[in-house]
Amino acid sequence: MATLAVRNLSVSYVTASGVLLNAAEDVSFQVEQGKSLGIVGESGCGKTTVMMALLRLLPEAGRIIRGEVILEGEELLKYSEADMCAVRWAQIAMVFQGAMNALNPVRTIESQIAEALRIHGVEKGRERERAGELLELVGISPTRGRQYPHQYSGGMRQRAVIAMALACQPRVLIADEPTTALDVMIQAQILRLLVQLQKELNLALVIVTHDLGVVAEICDDVLVMYAGRVAEIGTSDAIYNGPQHPYTRRLLQAFPDIENPHAELLSIPGVPPRLDDLPPGCRFAPRCHSCQDRCLRETPLLIERSPGHSVACHLDYRKIG
Repeated sequence: MATLAVRNLSVSYVTASGVLLNAAEDVSFQVEQGKSLGIVGESGCGKTTVMMALLRLLPEAGRIIRGEVILEGEELLKYSEADMCAVRWAQIAMVFQGAMNALNPVRTIESQIAEALRIHGVEKGRERERAGELLELVGISPTRGRQYPHQYSGGMRQRAVIAMALACQPRVLIADEPTTALDVMIQAQILRLLVQLQKELNLALVIVTHDLGVVAEICDDVLVMYAGRVAEIGTSDAIYNGPQHPYTRRLLQAFPDIENPHAELLSIPGVPPRLDDLPPGCRFAPRCHSCQDRCLRETPLLIERSPGHSVACHLDYRKIG
């Protein structure tokens, strides 16, 4: 049984005039203990919205319309806020995008980690000692726990946020754009750290990113989102070696290939649609190089093309090569 299973989750935002804007529709995925899932897509495709919804941390305008979020057999969407407070960090934790914004600038790193431990009653009386152990786990000297966020480099702040997320030994860790605004060397260090921690702690890991290179390196499975819907989902091997959705194929063609450095890089024309101006039929159709008349009228269903590999596209690349 999957540690975390999300089924048909749909989320909307309500405008000041009362109009519901669909930010995520019928999103489904699952992650097993010790496995990793990468959720990929351009900015604004609904990745972070889905993560905030399953933690019940949506902004005031957010509404969960339908769906299920099952954590180790328990349906989280039926939980009260008090019950959810006990789940967050203790069973499922999140590394938020932008480490500097996730940390209180006027409190020491040590005290912020200790607070999470204190709230959840973890090892009462030795919170600061445990905070030092967590910092050491992510490669930071415990003596630096008495410093403030502005005294850390960007990479160290990211490590400190990861330490905070692991404070209560969660079963599931969500990392939302964990390498944003970091240089490539520090990005590599953070990714290696996440892989190391996943193996050591047997975490179910969800990586949210727009970088296909990130998920190629560390994820077992990949979910590609576009305009709030699942475009394609499958194993990393299936997605990278046999992508079936035009959006996935274009995303891959936009990244350099070290085995073929002279290959032309292809961009995707246009931008993702606005929530208040979603096109009928396939939402990727206005930007798709393989668009057909049917795509403009009919919404493609997410269909399993091969075991564990599902695609929402009217075109079947298996038949055309």
